[in-house]
Amino acid sequence: MPIGWCWTVKTDEKSNEITAIPELLKLLDVKGCIVTIDAMGCQRAIAAQIIAQEGDYVLALKGNQGGLYEDVRTFLKPLRCASLTYPHRYHQTVDGDHGRVEVRRYWTVDQFDWLADRAKWKGLNLIGMVESERHIGDTVSVERRYYISSLTNDAVRFGHAVRSHWVSRTPCTGPWMSPSMKMLPGASRGSSGELCGVTTYCPELAAAGKNRQGGSQSQAL
Repeated sequence: MPIGWCWTVKTDEKSNEITAIPELLKLLDVKGCIVTIDAMGCQRAIAAQIIAQEGDYVLALKGNQGGLYEDVRTFLKPLRCASLTYPHRYHQTVDGDHGRVEVRRYWTVDQFDWLADRAKWKGLNLIGMVESERHIGDTVSVERRYYISSLTNDAVRFGHAVRSHWVSRTPCTGPWMSPSMKMLPGASRGSSGELCGVTTYCPELAAAGKNRQGGSQSQAL
């Protein structure tokens, strides 16, 4: 059973994703949901708008955020060392099919008062790292991604939100919205991908579905 749909919003020809995302959010009732957005949409104003609309956010970080990305990456990368005792949460899942095995590891930290920009991001509660390790035959690849979020420090919930972003984008290229959310006048169903990379995840809806993961483990340190 699908748990989401693609949605598009008509934008001006000269508009881009940064200016269009706030307009899309105005059309959606995100209260109680988690909004995940690719790095292009990692903007302070967008984070503040999501909080104002009573939602939570998980925003991807890349080089376009300059010092923020480097600070978060430098701080979180050592968490891969099992001997590190700095307080954090950890969650791991393993799944696979057709000769592919993927291990996903999630680390989250909510004690980062050292981050100079923390106060500039409305509702910022945690920073997180995701490591995806893929095994296809004899080939092994590893990718790491970094995020900021308004969620409380829960690696499992963080992992579900991040994973839902990519799962929901698999069958379509447009924005995704849970069927339990309200669509306000002006949005339309489609798959044109005008605002690729915006996803909403509603935990209560996901909890009612089946878990397709092969296995998982979590811990708090």
